[in-house]
Amino acid sequence: MDLPNLSGSADDPSGKSSVSRNKLIGAIVFAVWFIIYGVYIYSGFAKIAIDSDFACMVLEASDFLSGNVFLSGWYQTGISFLTTDLIYFVLGVLVEGVSLEAYILACTLMFLVMTLGARLLLRTSYSGYSVQKELMFLAIAGFPCVFSLTALRSHAGGMLWIFLSLVVLLYIEKTGFSGRADSERTGSNESDGNGRNNGNGRRMKISLPLLYAAYILLLALACIGDSTYFIVGVVPAFVYAVYRVFTETDDKKRFLNGATAAAAISAAVLSIVFSKLYYMIGGAVKNGSKESTMVFESFEGIKDNVFTYLTYLFNMNDAGFMGLNVASPETLFLFLHAAVIPAGFFVIILCLRDMLKGTEKDPVSICLSLGFLMISAAVILTDIMGESKAGRYFSFAPVIFAILIIRYADRLLAEASEKEEPAPFTKTVSGAVSFLTVKRYPAAIVVLSVLMIAGSLLPFSVSFEPAETQQTQLADFLVSQGLVSGYAQHWDASAVTVASENKVKVRAVRGTGSSYTIYRWFCNEDWYDEPANFFVARKVPFLENYSAEKVVKAFGEPQQILENDKYYIYVYDRDISKELKWKNDHKNRQSGSLKTKTIRKPKNKNNPEDENKNNPEDEKQKQSGRRKAETIRNPDNKKAGRPVRQDRSAGFLFSGRVLIVASLSGLL
Repeated sequence: MDLPNLSGSADDPSGKSSVSRNKLIGAIVFAVWFIIYGVYIYSGFAKIAIDSDFACMVLEASDFLSGNVFLSGWYQTGISFLTTDLIYFVLGVLVEGVSLEAYILACTLMFLVMTLGARLLLRTSYSGYSVQKELMFLAIAGFPCVFSLTALRSHAGGMLWIFLSLVVLLYIEKTGFSGRADSERTGSNESDGNGRNNGNGRRMKISLPLLYAAYILLLALACIGDSTYFIVGVVPAFVYAVYRVFTETDDKKRFLNGATAAAAISAAVLSIVFSKLYYMIGGAVKNGSKESTMVFESFEGIKDNVFTYLTYLFNMNDAGFMGLNVASPETLFLFLHAAVIPAGFFVIILCLRDMLKGTEKDPVSICLSLGFLMISAAVILTDIMGESKAGRYFSFAPVIFAILIIRYADRLLAEASEKEEPAPFTKTVSGAVSFLTVKRYPAAIVVLSVLMIAGSLLPFSVSFEPAETQQTQLADFLVSQGLVSGYAQHWDASAVTVASENKVKVRAVRGTGSSYTIYRWFCNEDWYDEPANFFVARKVPFLENYSAEKVVKAFGEPQQILENDKYYIYVYDRDISKELKWKNDHKNRQSGSLKTKTIRKPKNKNNPEDENKNNPEDEKQKQSGRRKAETIRNPDNKKAGRPVRQDRSAGFLFSGRVLIVASLSGLL
C-alpha cells in the first residue's frame, strides 16, 4: 500500500528507516485485512453446493497426493486443469482431506490468489498501489455475488499465470536491450507530490533472456492446464506483439516485439508438447476436448447467445436487476454495479482504438482487452453458450474490468494533471468541472466505491457450514446404514463420496437400458475394481436408464430396498461390480487371469457405452447363480449417523494457516 512521504529522522536523514518501518506496518495491516477478507470469501463459497464435477476434482487431487502424479487410470473431461485449478484442490485436500471443506478451501484459495495477481497490475507509471485503488477493485470485483462465485469455481485457476506474464511483459518492455528497468516506486521519497514517479527511482539489472524464459513458462503453465488460456493469454499477446512489429519505427523495438510474438508461440508449443508427454507417460485419458466438437452457431443461435451472454455478464457483476421493483433501494445499488459493464467495454474500445492510432502501448490493457473480446466472441459465435454453466468460461470478467478501469483512470488522471485540466469524466457534467478537480477526484471515487461495496455486502450472511444438498443427506444416510461401496448416476456419485469424507464410495456408471458400465468421464478406472453391493436410484429419475426398473433388470431383485427422501437404495448380498459390462480387462489382468493390454480409450468418445458388449464371464457367473461376495458393510458405522467433522462454529479455524500463507505470499 502507498505510504506518505517521510522526511526522515535525525539519525537517518534519508528517511529509509522510517519508510521501511511504515512499509512493515502497511504489510501487517494488509495481511490482517486479507485474512478477514479470506474469511468472507470462504463463507461465500460455503453457500455454493458441491456437485460431482468438483467432487471429482477433490478425488483427483487426493489421488495426486497419494503419489499418482501422472493420474494413471483417470478419464478426464477434455481439460486437465493440471497446472491451474487442480493446484488449489491439491492444497485443499492436503489441509482438509477428502471433504466438502477441501472443495470450499480450494475455491477460496483460487479466488484469493487470482485477485492477488490482479492487484499487481493496478500499479502504473502514474501511481502505485493505494487504498483508493483497493476500494475500486473491491467495488468492481472484490465482493462477488453468489452467481459469480458459482462461475468462479472453474477456469479461474490460470488467471494468476496470465497476470504474472503481463507483469513480466511490462518488465521486458521497460528493460529492452539496456538490461535495466525502472522500478515503479511510488509513495516514497521519489514521489513528486502528485503520486507520480519522478524518474529518480532505483534501477535494477534484469536479464532479458531470463525475462523471456519466465514469460514463456508462465504462459505455458496457463495453457497446459486449460486450453481456454490459448484464447485469453497466448493469442492476444501474439496479436499485440505482431501489430507492434509492423507499426514501430524503431528497429530495436520491432525486434523486441518480434521476440515477444515468438515467445507467445513458444509457450503454446511447449504446453502442447508437455501435455503430450504427460499423457504418454502416465496413461491418463484426456477424453474429447470441447474445442474438438465445438461448432459455429446459426445467425438465430448467435442472437440468442448475445442475450444469454449479456445476462451472464450482468449477473456476474452483481447487476441482476431484471424483475426487481424499480423503486427498490436494492435496485439503486444494482444499477451502480451495472454501470461497470458499459464502462468496461468503453475502456476496452478506447484502448484498442488508441493502440491502432499508436497513442497507447500499454501491453496490460491491450492484451486483457483483446483476450476478453476473444473469449467473448468464442462463447457467442459457437455452441458453448448452450451449456447451462457457460459463464464459467469468462467468470473472470469483473476482475478484468477492474484492472482495465483502474489503469485507464490512472492514465486520464496523469494526462489531466500534466495539462492542469479537470478530472476525467467530468467535462460534460454541469457544475462538476469546478468541483471535481484532480485532487478531489480520488475522494469521489472512494465514496462511489464504498456505496458499491455496501450494496454487495447488504445481502451477505455469514455461514461457514457447507451447503446442505440431497447428496449430503444421502451420504449421511448411507454412512448410518453401514454401506461402503456402490453405484449411482454421475451427478449423485462423487458428490456423495466427498460429502461422506470417503467413508462411502459411490461410483458413477452409465446405463445402457439393460446393464451398466464404467462411466468414462472424470473417473478413475481403478474405482471399478472395488467390490460394491448397492445401487442408488432416484425416485424420480431424470434419465430413464437410471430408473428403479432398469436397476432391477440389470442386477436382479435386491436383498433389501432402503428409502431416503428422494432415493431408493438397492442393497445386494453379492459383489455387483463383477456384473458391470465393460471391455476393459483391468481387474482380470490384476488377478492374473488375463494378460491383455488395458483398453483405455473407448471406440466412440462421444458415446462410450456403444463399445460395451456382453462379457461372457459375466454371463457365466449369472448362470451359475452368482457367487456370493462378502457382505460389504461397516458394522462399526451402522449407528454412527453423520460423519464427525471438526468444530468450525467460530469460523476462523478453517485452515487458517493456509490463508495466512496465501496472504503473506501476496505481500512478498
